[in-house]
Amino acid sequence: ARALRLVATHEGRPLYEKLGFETVGEIACMQGVVTDAQTHLELRDATDEDLAEIAALESASFGGDRAEMIAQLAGCARIALLGAQGDLRGFAACRAFGRGHVIGPVVAPDAQAGLALIAHLAQPLIGRPLRVDVLAQAGLEPGLAKMGLTSEYRVPVMQRGDQSSGGDRLALRSQGLC
Repeated sequence: ARALRLVATHEGRPLYEKLGFETVGEIACMQGVVTDAQTHLELRDATDEDLAEIAALESASFGGDRAEMIAQLAGCARIALLGAQGDLRGFAACRAFGRGHVIGPVVAPDAQAGLALIAHLAQPLIGRPLRVDVLAQAGLEPGLAKMGLTSEYRVPVMQRGDQSSGGDRLALRSQGLC
């Protein structure tokens, strides 16, 4: 009876449709070697004191409790923040992944803020591989292309039931963990 959301493969899509899932969006896997990463917004790196507020923002965006996921992520990722303590408006996390790095989740009020958070985290990665799994409708692809990333492939986001989540989720932690 509860709402469920998943990232499907094109091959798995027919099975999920038979189980009552409907396509509600698309994920673009953006990857490449970072060639440029500029931001004009004032951002900061997270501290331990920010974790509860990050978890609250992530949980509201996701539509469920994500405090444990944020605690785990804090142990292995650099987290960039938009906003002062007590007025957090966005965040993004970057961690080692395969031969490079991955940025996600990205939660921000708009594409400009999301791109700024990504660029802040990508600046030390110029010349290195990076991956960001973005919601296609978020409008990040042109900005990520300027950073040197291209869309490698797209996959459907599917949902069964009503699931409320914030419209501020721009990129996933990973396709396995929306």
